[in-house]
Amino acid sequence: AVVSTQSTGTTEKLVKDFQNGIGHELHQRLVALDKTLDRRFSYIHEGWTDMYQSDRRSVLLNQNPVLTYRDDPNIGRQNQLDRATNLTISTLRYFCSLRDGKLPPLKTCMMQYPYLFQSTRIPQKGKDANVRFPEAAHILVIHKGFYYKINVIDSNGGVKDTESLKTALSTILSDNRPVNTNGIGYFTALERDTWAGVRVKL
Repeated sequence: AVVSTQSTGTTEKLVKDFQNGIGHELHQRLVALDKTLDRRFSYIHEGWTDMYQSDRRSVLLNQNPVLTYRDDPNIGRQNQLDRATNLTISTLRYFCSLRDGKLPPLKTCMMQYPYLFQSTRIPQKGKDANVRFPEAAHILVIHKGFYYKINVIDSNGGVKDTESLKTALSTILSDNRPVNTNGIGYFTALERDTWAGVRVKL
């Protein structure tokens, strides 16, 4: 057996005590709160956002998501330039679908989705702030400690052509300057209050 009969019994008692005690009260509070909210929001939205922005630890290890990608089945497209171009174009198409209201609704709160794009997290003492720039039409590429701005959205709001993006990325990859060891990006790995203080001085 994975757990003993005694442990199972103890766990069952704790669950029942919670359901019939403070758990019942907490559930009633959540139901009442849910009735007061904008229907676009989940009841966890405000609390989760507050918790996320108030965490003073470095976001580098504690909050940044890790994404991994499968190799492109086309061996000829497994180089850095082609991968970066294809991933960026696909991401921009997703952005346009989100912006234009064409994403199918999910059975979850989607109010955080706009912060996937055209936004940044500003470090502030005590609690950070999410700021959006809905007119932004560029991406930022960081390569060897240098920052490059590439305009990727055209005047009509569409994604610019793939070849122009590939050319821009190729130019960046061809930059033969040595690695910039004094990049300000290092500051973003600091504890949040420390980074907030540094940012004010920059």
